[in-house]
Amino acid sequence: MKTDRVVAHGRASHATLSWLHGRRVKSLSMSDAPQHFGVPDPKEREHVEQACRLLLSVPLGEQLAAGGTATEHLTIDRPEVRRAIELAKRLGPGDPVDHLEIVYDNLHATLASPKIWSGICALASALLRHRTMSGERVDAVLKGAMMRGEPKGQVFPITRRIYVERGDPRR
Repeated sequence: MKTDRVVAHGRASHATLSWLHGRRVKSLSMSDAPQHFGVPDPKEREHVEQACRLLLSVPLGEQLAAGGTATEHLTIDRPEVRRAIELAKRLGPGDPVDHLEIVYDNLHATLASPKIWSGICALASALLRHRTMSGERVDAVLKGAMMRGEPKGQVFPITRRIYVERGDPRR
């Protein structure tokens, strides 16, 4: 059974990644699972990869918070994992799981980076305290956590886009 702390980190990971992709987070709640996973029916590779990242961000955030391995958190009984596998079939010939492993490895590197993880942890802590947060509050928590320590006037809130280098990270 997942603890509230683990669930909060999964939801905070999804909200943080959405925010990094420049998407407005409308609200965040402990009682409602994230619903926004990118373009509803993506066709272009960039949109398919983005949707897969958003789908996998919840179980990966839970994994990072709880420890354990991907095989314990990225299980086929999770609807977001099943949807990511379906979408990964659009990424080219071959096994969709092979495509998802590359997306997962890049997503793991992003979420586990110190600045991003500090934002996720700050958001998860706030979510545990408030149980439901407005999009404005989510934005304020993330900006505060990720811009902490930056010189004033040096950091400007802008629409963020994430570009993940394509290729096989095992090379």
